[in-house]
Amino acid sequence: MTACFKVGPDFETPEAKVSSQWTENEDSALPETPFKSDKWWEALGDPALNRLIDEAYKSNYSLQIAGVRVLEARAQLGVAIGQSYPQQQALTGDYTAARQSPNSSTAIPIPGFQTLNS
Repeated sequence: MTACFKVGPDFETPEAKVSSQWTENEDSALPETPFKSDKWWEALGDPALNRLIDEAYKSNYSLQIAGVRVLEARAQLGVAIGQSYPQQQALTGDYTAARQSPNSSTAIPIPGFQTLNS
């Protein structure tokens, strides 16, 4: 196996000629100014790609809606975590008492009312 990697005793690294600049630098078909566009894909000239990207922009939510959805998810997580702890609920009661006065002018007893007899 070591014989495969053995190089002769007189081995010298060959020089590789490398250009100091891009070889296409002098090509007149290449633009000299950098391409700056928010819609860089339109430079490709593909109508199907343009249509797909337009459709994606129209069907995606805005950044503000995405932020609100993140806050909503965090609130739901807080509720879900809160449900795993013991819950305490305060119960309140109410009591009402009503009686019919013996001095009342009505002689007919009212259902649900006690008559006070002194």
